[in-house]
Amino acid sequence: MFTEIFRVFSRRERPIANQPLKPLTKEFRNRVVMLLRNQMHGSFEEFLIDLHKPVAFLLGTPRLSPAAANKTHAEDLLSFLFSCKDENFLDVIELIFRSNISGISWPDNDLIPVINQFLQVDTFPTTSPATQSRVSRRSQDMDLFKQAIG
Repeated sequence: MFTEIFRVFSRRERPIANQPLKPLTKEFRNRVVMLLRNQMHGSFEEFLIDLHKPVAFLLGTPRLSPAAANKTHAEDLLSFLFSCKDENFLDVIELIFRSNISGISWPDNDLIPVINQFLQVDTFPTTSPATQSRVSRRSQDMDLFKQAIG
């Protein structure tokens, strides 16, 4: 279990020098959370509680967000998702598929292409060659977890 937790995006990928990635947008984060909520239907809070465990182990802290002190694990994770570094957000997406959480199938999961589409729509709306290069790299980063687990 712990081996899989620590083989995530931020521990695997190193930024390319002089090629900063465009930050994830607030809309991208919102869309991913809404997609998960829709996928989990009435068990979204239970899903967040289950996901909180591997995220907390990855980060080495029982509370993920200082703003969520004395709140539930579900509220703590949601607060974290909207305020964490981009690489941590990508780690959480990857952990969703690595953590054997009820309601999430692997490897054939319809969420993966939708999340990749969200990346392209929300993070990289222009079509300049430099932007296309970053779109390609970010999409490849998102697909890495499928290859790593599959």
